[in-house]
Amino acid sequence: NTWKEINRASKSLRADKQKAEDVHQEIQKTAQESQKKHEEINILFKENKQLKEKVRPFSEKLLKITVEYEKIKKELEEKLQKIGELGKHFKDVEEKSFNAQVKEKTAEVKDKIKKGKKLSTEDILAFQASKD
Repeated sequence: NTWKEINRASKSLRADKQKAEDVHQEIQKTAQESQKKHEEINILFKENKQLKEKVRPFSEKLLKITVEYEKIKKELEEKLQKIGELGKHFKDVEEKSFNAQVKEKTAEVKDKIKKGKKLSTEDILAFQASKD
């Protein structure tokens, strides 16, 4: 009986030992795959670092150009605003000059009407242009 139990225990031990060996082999295989992936990740990190180093001067240059662009854009907007103000001023001056000419021409037309002279088409148009 004892020998039978020893034989059974021995078989069970061999089976357990084989299972342990199989599990150990799977763990080794997984560890090797993990190591390969780890090495690949390290290579990618190195490549990433190199690319960042290559990009850095361009990023700095872009920042400088962007700052310069914003400065020039602001100057342009200020000058365009001044041009707009000057344009408005010249328009006002031109309108005043036009109004003065219309008043003068209207006065001439009224004078012609009082004197009974003939009116030209230009006189009639000038008279119509007046707001009075």
